[in-house]
Amino acid sequence: MRAGVDETARRVIPWEAFTSHEPMDELDLALMPHWAVGSTTSICVGAQLLTKDGRHTGNAVVTGRGLTLSSGVRTWAVLTDAGNSLVLCDEEIKQLFYDPQWVMNVASCPGRQRQQGADQELEACREWLADASNHDYCAQIMCANLLTARRPKPPSLKEQASAALEQIEVDFNTGGFGETIRKAIEALPND
Repeated sequence: MRAGVDETARRVIPWEAFTSHEPMDELDLALMPHWAVGSTTSICVGAQLLTKDGRHTGNAVVTGRGLTLSSGVRTWAVLTDAGNSLVLCDEEIKQLFYDPQWVMNVASCPGRQRQQGADQELEACREWLADASNHDYCAQIMCANLLTARRPKPPSLKEQASAALEQIEVDFNTGGFGETIRKAIEALPND
């Protein structure tokens, strides 16, 4: 049995879990590229995305599930072969890419390898800047800002919940009824 890596859960799962139709017939298996771990007819983690127009973006792979917005729109983390990270909703994916056919192990996609190389270069620049400034306090702040600007972290669940509560209070004019929920959210760990 082939296996793929679900990056959001960081665990190995059977490739059948990625597919939207089972089982694969012999023709599908014969046509399956060497890098594929399964097939799909819908957007899922690991889905290979072939661009419709290379002037807008290159080929990509879905690397994870994003947020589901308050409007019910689901988003996906997408990594292009050039190593650019995008967050796209289903509609944007359908506009930019053809329907996915194959699922790949996201840890071995070309964009991930380029991104790892860029991360190594960024770390080397950070170390050089820290050494060149004799680890001055201002330089430490500049290093931290450099890392934050170049590799922003997605908002934590706590931050997402706070933002959602704030939006609900604005949209529905709750008059402070969310204060208990806000205190419960603030009591959560910052993970």
